Amino acid sequence: MDHAIVVYLNQLAVSSSSFEQATIFLARSFPYVLFLLFVFFIVRESPVFYTRFILLAEGLIAGVLARVGVELIRFYVHRLRPLVEDSAIQGLLVEQSYSFPSGHAGFFFALATVVYARDRGWGFWFFVGAVLNGLARIASGVHYPSDIIGGALLGILVGGGVALALRKYLKTDAIPPSVTPPVR
Repeated sequence: MDHAIVVYLNQLAVSSSSFEQATIFLARSFPYVLFLLFVFFIVRESPVFYTRFILLAEGLIAGVLARVGVELIRFYVHRLRPLVEDSAIQGLLVEQSYSFPSGHAGFFFALATVVYARDRGWGFWFFVGAVLNGLARIASGVHYPSDIIGGALLGILVGGGVALALRKYLKTDAIPPSVTPPVR
């Protein structure tokens, strides 16, 4: 079933130049848009530098830890990418590493989880963005659906853990946006 979904989405993506360009944009460039939206979210969320710094730290720590987790798993699980295993799949992107789990999904689902822990409305849209990026990476032939699911689960676990840990130890929820923390 994993393979059949990749083939179907890949054929859909290459069925017209418009679909192909949209798939490439969502798979390659859209992650930059998501990160810029994360920075905008931080600036919008609080005028206090301390709170902005904590939100940025949460997102970056969660994303980096998810990426480290991906690389640790890939050290043991050597799953080839769909475009390498099946010549019928037209690769719209070039990727050289193993496919399971997806590093993009890990990073962006971790980021979405951090945002969701702070603001559910924004978090919902970040999850939508992460799903769109994952679907485009499947359609471009570089991931199987299970690669995206594995990366998403890893990212959600890491993002949730980082958000809980930092909020518990740094007490960021106790700081209202309009109050500057005391200087020690």
